[in-house]
Amino acid sequence: MTPANSKILYVVCAGILVMAFLSGILISKTMTANHNGVQMEGILWPNPPIIKPLQLTNQYGEKFTLENFKNTWSLVFFGFANCPDICPMSLQAMTKAAKALRAEIGSEFVLQNVFISVDPERDTLPNLAKYASYFSNELIAVTGTPDELKAVARSFNTLFMKIDEVGNDYTIEHSSGIFFISPSGHMASVLTPPHNALQIAERFQNILSFYQGISDE
Repeated sequence: MTPANSKILYVVCAGILVMAFLSGILISKTMTANHNGVQMEGILWPNPPIIKPLQLTNQYGEKFTLENFKNTWSLVFFGFANCPDICPMSLQAMTKAAKALRAEIGSEFVLQNVFISVDPERDTLPNLAKYASYFSNELIAVTGTPDELKAVARSFNTLFMKIDEVGNDYTIEHSSGIFFISPSGHMASVLTPPHNALQIAERFQNILSFYQGISDE
C-alpha cells in the first residue's frame, strides 16, 4: 500500500470511529425522564443494552466474563498502557470517583473499576498488573486475544484500531468514553471526555437516583 493510500485509509477509519462514537452519544440524548425530581436527559439510553457474553483475562491470569459484571456497579474504560494522556487521566479520575462514592454512600457500597486493554501485544498480564497498581490495588485490568477484544468492543458499541508509526512502533486509536454498567449487566450510560472525578461521581449518583425512582414506582 502506498503512503497516499495509507493516509486515506487512516482518515476513513478515523472518520468511522468518530461517527460510531457520536452515534452512541446521540442515542443517549434521545431520552428525557424525570423520577422523583431527578432529570436524566442525556444520561440513559432509551433501552439500555445488555452486555453480551465475553471472555477476557485479568492481570492475575483469572478468567473475566459477563458474570464479573453481575451484582455490582462497574465503571469501564477501554485503552492501553502506552497511552500518553487520556488513559491515565481517565483511570485516575475513576479511582478518585470510586473512593469518593464509597466515602459518601458507605463502605458496603460495591463499585468496581475495569480497564480493558486493547493492546494485548504489549500489555501482557505482568505489565497490566504493574500498570494497574499505579492507580489502585482494586483496579481490574483485563485483556484478551484480538478476536475476544473485538467482540467486547462490539458489545459496548465502541471501536479501536492499531495505527502503524515510524519503524516498528505503533499506537492505538480508541474511543474514550467511561461506561456505567448496572448490576444487571445493562449499559446504563457513557460519559465522554475530558473526565474528572467529580463529574463521574455526580453522574453516578444521578443514575442511582434514577434507578431508585424506577424501583419505587
